[in-house]
Amino acid sequence: MNSSWPLSVGEFGALLGLVFSPTSKAQFEWKEAATPGDGTGTVQVLSYRVARENATIDLGQGNDTVGVGFHGLVYLDAATGGVRRVTLQADGLPKNFSMSAASMTVDYDFVAIAARDYLLPVRSTVSLQRGHKKVELNEIAFRNYRRFASRAKIKMIQ
Repeated sequence: MNSSWPLSVGEFGALLGLVFSPTSKAQFEWKEAATPGDGTGTVQVLSYRVARENATIDLGQGNDTVGVGFHGLVYLDAATGGVRRVTLQADGLPKNFSMSAASMTVDYDFVAIAARDYLLPVRSTVSLQRGHKKVELNEIAFRNYRRFASRAKIKMIQ
């Protein structure tokens, strides 16, 4: 049996672009105000849906690829307006496709780098269901963020 690990791309911005790009024509609906699991602050929870004709997500394995619409939730930090979590679930997977379900979750948090806080991905999960029983899970932890810099001085010699 040929199996591959579920891979993802987009944790650093492309996923947010898929949801918030004007060309996606996402339909948003406010769901609730909630407190995150860590008890810090309040988030506003919005549900969204992007129709297949506006979506740019392709799922595939080998040469078997299909474009899908998707829906999910966006958790917005009430104090900063920053996105703290995005969930995505694929819609309209064909019955004869190798995957029967696909989802992704990305969690964002403030990370200190060089004495400044940046809102960055800290966790991501991709889940694929093949058939009725087989579920493949890819969990990613982003950590040890660093700032890399250099200083250069250009001198003109005459």
